[in-house]
Order: sequence, then C-alpha cells, then structure tokens
Amino acid sequence: QRAMTDTNMKESMIKTSQLFKDIKEPPVKKAAWWVEYTIRNNGTAFLQPLSKDLVWYKAMNLDIICVMLLVIFIVLYMNYLILRTCYRCCCGRKKTKVE
Repeated sequence: QRAMTDTNMKESMIKTSQLFKDIKEPPVKKAAWWVEYTIRNNGTAFLQPLSKDLVWYKAMNLDIICVMLLVIFIVLYMNYLILRTCYRCCCGRKKTKVE
C-alpha cells in the first residue's frame, strides 16, 4: 500500500526504471549487428579462444597446479628435515655413561 501512495518512492522507482532502460541500442539491433558482422567476415573463427586447442589438463592449468604442489611439498619436507635435525641436536636423548 505504501509503495502506491508514497511520492518519494514513486519518483525513486521512475528514476531507477529510466536508468535501467537507458541503453545505447536495443538488444535486437545488437543481435542483428553481430549476425551481419559474422556474415561480412566469413565466420568468427578468430574470436574463438585459443584454449579450445589445448590438452584438457593444460586448459584447466592442472600442469601448473601440480608443479606448484610439488614445490610446496619439497619445501615443507626440507623444513621438516631441518627442524628434525635441530631437535635431535638440541633436545635429543642425552647419552649417559652407565657404570
């Protein structure tokens, strides 16, 4: 009820509607232009993405992800080895002579 009687709300809705409808050209003209463009240029093969010719694992960047995971694993393993060595040197079992 309030939406129908409130003048501020009505003006705001009209302004929003005008902003939404303010377009450069209607969608029908834009579609017609693209159809004509395709006909003029004998197809649009040059607009197709280059990734369509890639192997699936390269298209999804799985090769890069695998290399990154391998590098992360190697760095973590090296950190583990360094920390284990430091722990054994500093806090390892103390050898005592038993007589």
